[in-house]
Order: sequence, then structure tokens, then C-alpha cells
Amino acid sequence: MSYNLLGAVVYSILSETQFQDINGEGWILMDGRNIEGSELYQRTGMKNIPDARGVFIRGMNCNRNDKHKDTDGNRPLGHIQDDTTRLPRIRHFSGITSENGNHNHKYNVGNTVNGHKYKTKGGEFWPKHGPIPVLNTQHAGNHQHNVTINYGGDPETRPRNIALYVYIKINN
Repeated sequence: MSYNLLGAVVYSILSETQFQDINGEGWILMDGRNIEGSELYQRTGMKNIPDARGVFIRGMNCNRNDKHKDTDGNRPLGHIQDDTTRLPRIRHFSGITSENGNHNHKYNVGNTVNGHKYKTKGGEFWPKHGPIPVLNTQHAGNHQHNVTINYGGDPETRPRNIALYVYIKINN
């Protein structure tokens, strides 16, 4: 690549040494290093290049305001955005569990109230600050439970990605 591509970013499967052997030392791994003294620094005033290791690159929002916009808006150049997972577009999930299996549920059977003993349905007494046993309900046969999820998730889901080296040209 002998083009004058100062500030250009490219992906490669070549290591930094291999890439520079072929394309020149003006290209460096985009790893957050200081570039003061380079042509790119002289043009932009950017002391450190962004660190693109382990992240995928997303285009700058540049005031985009439609359904494809960056949900964080106009972020600074090189800003790292954490991963998120979006819930489906519907606001409310509801449904029922399957009816498979005769099962039971756990519950606390004893406690103290105002420092006094508390009597459980089975007639046992538990001393103050004593153990609070957890027992199971009787089997209720095959039955269902309602499930509702009303909120959660993040504003978007970010895609799977592939790992490649990312280089930036800092000197012609």
C-alpha cells in the first residue's frame, strides 16, 4: 500500500512485523500507544491512537438520528462502548411454564417474632435466634406457573465478531 493514507485504518491477518515489512513502518497496530511526533499527531493533535484490540469498530454517529443511530449518540473518537444485550422489541413477556413433573416448593417454617418463640404449623417451637429450617411443600401434582417479565435488557444488542489485527497509518 503505497497510497498517502495518513489516518487510514485497515484490518489484516498479518502480525505487526509482517504488515510493516510489506507496507512500511508508517503503519502501526492500533493499540492505544502514544504517537506524539508522528505526522498523524501533527495533523490531529491526538496524542494516543484509539485502542482497537478486543473490540469491533463502529462508525462515528455524526449526528445520525434514525433507527440505526448509535444509542450513545455522538461519542468521542476512540471511545470504547461496553457490550449490551437488547430484549426483544415487545415490552412485556408473559407465559406459563410446562406441566412436566410433579414437584414441590421450598419455604421457611420457623422464625422468632419480637424475641419470642414462633410456632410452626407442625407444632415445633424454635428458640430465639435459632435455626430457620427450610422445608418443602407437599407435592402438588403436575401444575403450571405463570411467568411475567416486564423490564430489563439494554438498548441494543451488539453482534458476534471476528478477531483481526487493526492497523492505522501514522506516517507517510
